[in-house]
Amino acid sequence: MLLFACGFALLAAAPVERSERLPGPAGAVVRAELDRDALSLSEALTLTLTVEGRAPLEMEPVKLLTSSRVWLVTPLAEPEFSSIPDQRMRWRQSYRLEPLQADKAVALPLEPIRFRSDGQQASVTLKPFTVAVSTVVLGPSLGALKDNTPPEELPAAVEVPWLLYGAAGAVVALVLVGGLLLRRRWRRSLPPPPELPADQWALRELSRLDGAPLTSPDDVHRYHAALAEVVRTYLERRFGLQASKQTTREFLAALRQAAVLPDEQQDQLRSVLERCDLAKFARLDYSPSDCRASAQQTRDFVSQSATRPAEPATVQS
Repeated sequence: MLLFACGFALLAAAPVERSERLPGPAGAVVRAELDRDALSLSEALTLTLTVEGRAPLEMEPVKLLTSSRVWLVTPLAEPEFSSIPDQRMRWRQSYRLEPLQADKAVALPLEPIRFRSDGQQASVTLKPFTVAVSTVVLGPSLGALKDNTPPEELPAAVEVPWLLYGAAGAVVALVLVGGLLLRRRWRRSLPPPPELPADQWALRELSRLDGAPLTSPDDVHRYHAALAEVVRTYLERRFGLQASKQTTREFLAALRQAAVLPDEQQDQLRSVLERCDLAKFARLDYSPSDCRASAQQTRDFVSQSATRPAEPATVQS
């Protein structure tokens, strides 16, 4: 008979799902799927988030999946957008979750999922998961067990100058601790690195995009998603515009009212953002030269708008 030294018996693992449908005939559906609800402390779970809604579907980036500190969260891949019937779109992203403690019921709460479907802002908080985490090894193999063998004879004891070794170890420990304390104090005394101006930051990020691959439709989609993020972040930092909290249509309309940029630069901005939306949501397959042209147009816009006074704009959210 095999005896397992554990605090509780592990239940049979099974997939579990949480979902919510927003009201209305074309309401969005938010779903979280956990591949199982029981595991050992040395294993990991896979959690998949899915949002389906009427196009255009825009997602707020998931910066924090859960507020719980007992789970180590790692994204498995970049989020994916796809078109589905009835003029709807689907967003999906998967995560790897590793438990940091064992218990019969380890809570896994999820942070609110925020998105915009067909121009309507929504925030959904799903019911928390409960996962059984055990220190028991799942699926033990009898072949890994060894037969009882007689005790081996220990070699003859060798006299060791323990006091000498102990003193040397104490000296080494004191040197290491002193070095760590001095290093921390030196780091704290250093001034924080200066933050780059908005235009220099944007041009640096655009230079990084130059090396991005453009060999598949997914590459083109990710390229324009990153390009749009650079443009919106630049506008927020340079002029105080609420670019990341609005759709492209809402933002451009509010930008005209704010009168922060001249008409020519507004046309440049509209051209770039609309091209990014077509690549992200309509999945248009632009050529590599088209992608580079969009990046160059963005560089021209940043260089021209950087010379204007950075007066905060009042943009309606």
